[in-house]
Amino acid sequence: MKTAIVKYVHPERIFSQIFCFIASLFLILNIALTPEPSTLEVLFTSLLVPILLVQLLFQFPVLNWLLGISLMLISCYMVLAVWSEFSEFQTKTSAAWQLISFGWGLTFTGLTTALGILIQEGKGSQLQDSH
Repeated sequence: MKTAIVKYVHPERIFSQIFCFIASLFLILNIALTPEPSTLEVLFTSLLVPILLVQLLFQFPVLNWLLGISLMLISCYMVLAVWSEFSEFQTKTSAAWQLISFGWGLTFTGLTTALGILIQEGKGSQLQDSH
């Protein structure tokens, strides 16, 4: 007998589920903790959070591909953004090295998650094609 929560756990798509959960939590906390969120922030969050929560529970393959590709593109952009900020420092102080180490750490975590989503979705597609 499956419980309600176990019914929605997809071990073959764990990267996607973790990403959807953390992204939803981050978006909700961002709106809750911002003193005066803009209308665009509220609209963006109110559109994206339900999509992420539906994906968290049901794991649609097309959305997994879109999430993986989007996260990969955002991560690649962020690598360049962190490098740009780092290069603006005239002298490479400890603050500059903290910026690049934390920024790239966070960025490469996102890139790893994106690759995990895409690899797992690719394996899932291959398994469905072989049956």
